[in-house]
Order: sequence, then C-alpha cells, then structure tokens
Amino acid sequence: MAHKDHIEVHVPTTVMQRDHDGLEAMNAAILALVRALADKYRDSDENEVNRNTVSTKGGFQTATRLNFLDLQHPAVQQLKNDVIYPAVRTYLGHHFGQEAGAQMDPWINAWSNLLQTGNWQAPHCHPSHGTIASGCYYVQYPDDIEPPAGNIEFINPIPESWHHGFPFSRRLEPAAGKLVLFPPWYVHYVHPFVSAQDRCIVAFDVLPHKPGAQLVF
Repeated sequence: MAHKDHIEVHVPTTVMQRDHDGLEAMNAAILALVRALADKYRDSDENEVNRNTVSTKGGFQTATRLNFLDLQHPAVQQLKNDVIYPAVRTYLGHHFGQEAGAQMDPWINAWSNLLQTGNWQAPHCHPSHGTIASGCYYVQYPDDIEPPAGNIEFINPIPESWHHGFPFSRRLEPAAGKLVLFPPWYVHYVHPFVSAQDRCIVAFDVLPHKPGAQLVF
C-alpha cells in the first residue's frame, strides 16, 4: 500500500539573546538610580513587591504606574534608544517576519527590579493585553554565584514534547549587558541566590504600537 509521510514540528518559541560590550558606565548609572529608588521607596507602596501583586519575592520593583523608560535620565534614555528598541525591532522582524515587523511601531512599558540575597521570582508570564513580546536587560549580575542560582529558567510549554527528547526547561545564565527577548506567554522564573552583590534588571513588555494608536496592515 502506497503512502506518503509529512512530519512537522509545530509551535516554535522564538528567544533572542543579545550581548553588549562597552556599556559599563551606562549600567553603573542605572544601578545607582535603581538603588536610590529602592532606598527611598522600599518600605512603601511604590515598591510593587509590597503590594503582593507581582512574581518578585523580596527586594524592590518599581511601581506599575511608572514606565521606567520614561524617566528623563541620560542612562535610561541611552538604554531605551540605543539598546532596547533596536533589539526589539530585530526580534519582531524575526518572530513575525520582516514585512510585518517593519510595519510595527513598537511601544515598550518597562520596570526595574533589584534582587539581593534570598530574593527570587516565582513562575510567571506576561499576560498583559496586547503584549507581543517581553524581555529583560541585565544591568548588574553577581559574579560570585554558581548556576542555577540567579538564573532565569523557562518552562517547556508542551509537556508531551518531554517524551520526544525535548528538555523540561531551558535555563539561561545572565550577564551584565545581556538582553533577552521572548514571547509573553513563555513561563519563566528566577532561582534564589546568595551574594554580596545585587542582581539588577530592567524588564519590559512590547506592544505593536502605543496604546490608542492604530496600525494599518
């Protein structure tokens, strides 16, 4: 009996890592800014951790009402214009195709968090309405810890694939200057760590355009 087979692997998960060199001064300035915000607001409702509405457990996270990239601080604006937006445009082109990516005018909502010894992030994803990508930029990452401490780990969204040789999860080891982009539905968490140094990131969600604007495809 004649037959014809066609086997496919569906549902790819597009993750992008971009490593940057030469941003030490920018990173130091952002770290100083986030530490100053943490010192000022750690025990208030301006620390989103205290509201118990986010995955961050311990430490400090800027308030949801604040878009971190809107801060008129030279280092923040450098991060926004020279690091995050260029990477986002590259990712969107790969993930959605160059034509669709070129028609988007992405808008980014960002926050920052500062983790210290014993802090971690529970498994979560970024389900905000309209979000087409999520990501984080590592401002500082402790150099005195061993994996998996402090690492970000993504959970395989297709359990059946475990039986076909795919891993249960994918762990990435961060470094200062690394930017990671991924689909907003991709569940991930951060391992707790012990260190004399802070783990500081700027995390963000990407919309295809600024809220209220319209795109014509």
